[in-house]
Amino acid sequence: MRADVITCGDFANESERSAIEMLLQRLRGSQSGQRWLLLTNLASAVNDRAIPDEIDLVAIGKTGLFIIEIKHWDRGFLKSRPCDVLHEAIKLNDKVRRLVGKLRKAGIDPGFVSGRFLLTKDTPKLEPNRPVHHGSEFFGSSEWRQLLSIDGVPVFDETTIERACLILQPQTKVLISGDIRRIANVRNLELQNSKANRFHRVYRGEHVRSRDKVVLHLYDISASEDAKADRIASREFDALQKLQRLTCVPRLMDSYQEVSNYPGELWYFSIIDPSAPSVEERCHDQRWEISERRQFAVRALRALGEIHACDSEGIGFVHRQIGPKTLLVASNNQPVFTAFDLARISGTMTVSPGAQPSPAHCWVAPEVRTQGLGVADQRSDVFALCATLRSIFDGITDDEAVFACEVLVAGLAEQPDQRPSLAILADNIEGKQKPPPSPSALPMPRYWSEGLEIPFK
Repeated sequence: MRADVITCGDFANESERSAIEMLLQRLRGSQSGQRWLLLTNLASAVNDRAIPDEIDLVAIGKTGLFIIEIKHWDRGFLKSRPCDVLHEAIKLNDKVRRLVGKLRKAGIDPGFVSGRFLLTKDTPKLEPNRPVHHGSEFFGSSEWRQLLSIDGVPVFDETTIERACLILQPQTKVLISGDIRRIANVRNLELQNSKANRFHRVYRGEHVRSRDKVVLHLYDISASEDAKADRIASREFDALQKLQRLTCVPRLMDSYQEVSNYPGELWYFSIIDPSAPSVEERCHDQRWEISERRQFAVRALRALGEIHACDSEGIGFVHRQIGPKTLLVASNNQPVFTAFDLARISGTMTVSPGAQPSPAHCWVAPEVRTQGLGVADQRSDVFALCATLRSIFDGITDDEAVFACEVLVAGLAEQPDQRPSLAILADNIEGKQKPPPSPSALPMPRYWSEGLEIPFK
């Protein structure tokens, strides 16, 4: 067959991408010689929402017009969440009516068209008892011939196929992947990590109601092959929720929840943007005094001790990702720990086997480099934090800096049992520290960050 894809908008998730690629491969591999045009992410009604009223796939071929929603669902989802399924089927039926009406106004009669769902999660076949909701049929991933009625009665000739495509192709392309501008109550989104990471995307943006700067975490469950991808996705939110009483972690804004229009596929949560530089950035600031650096090191050690103590069920809270990029320096010289997506907390599953730290990072504990994240414990966090804090004194020959480095070296012992506790390390650094001079006037911070307090009158 001759089959072409016309992209009207980027894919919302990996489920859509892989489904379209599968259909295109199957169509092009067929020997029937039919002509097919596939319009992806076609906007059926353009509005100012971030995720518009769009259609995942409109397939136009010899056997007619097919309006298809691609869902990362299985038969179990259809049974366990019938209200959500019915809601999506009603929405699809409305989209079908709009598109069919548009073609009929232009003089093209596609005949009777019903909505169709293509399920991609462990659902090869749905025959013989094919589910039907509100007139929409559901098809498994291997039922592509039935989905497109390949062996059905001809409806369109090649000229009509191309004309119908020109009528339906929208004038406005709405991007939904890396260039998405709004999700729920967060707007002006800017992607912070790589587009290649389809499972977990991190955005900076602005909350619509409060105007706070926020960091939004978006998870595409369909991009992961892990059977428990939903639990892996919620790990960072679960960790932050446990630690909310501490001042050394970001504040939660939006709870972990599904993205509207993508039930069971896209999930998100947001935090107040700390707006603070990382240790990696701040350590090059020559105006960061030695006494302030030592003070920060003491506070970071004590803060990690508070984090470790938050798990009251015996196994102990473990961060697992402390490093110069994940430890921030707030404007009040307080530490802010981030990146809890690999944290170990009570009541959660073990970390995904594919999530491994880079062995080249000098702040990764030796036992973790050789045996993986599964062996990481609180002593591994001690190593990572000491290695991270040493970087803020690199190249400084001042006696205070040398003394702090000597104390931190003890936390870098090869054997976990030989590393001192966080409290001992903090006490040793603080013991000979000169207190910072009291400001004589209203202090002017080097930068602004969340939680900054300025004493006035």
